[in-house]
Amino acid sequence: MTRIIYRRSGGVLGNEIQFEQELESLSEEDEQHLMLLIREADFFNLPENLVVHPSADEFQYHVTIEDQDRRHTVHVSDSTMEKSLLPLLKELTLLQLFQ
Repeated sequence: MTRIIYRRSGGVLGNEIQFEQELESLSEEDEQHLMLLIREADFFNLPENLVVHPSADEFQYHVTIEDQDRRHTVHVSDSTMEKSLLPLLKELTLLQLFQ
């Protein structure tokens, strides 16, 4: 079972979004797509905290992924985000909008 806990905060308007999603409850296509994005981001090997001096105008992201016996949390902002993580964060933001 894979679970994602996602929170985006900050930005100019301070719009916070957050949700938890069990990937097994999604369509098989969506589940496979998210698992691919997690692998491509090398999520479980990213540093836990990449935010040094957050700016009030940029988004901050907290993502926790639990996958069987692994659990990892990453905290990034728009300016400190690894490029490999961007597709996953975009997809999670879209997923939240359609829940």
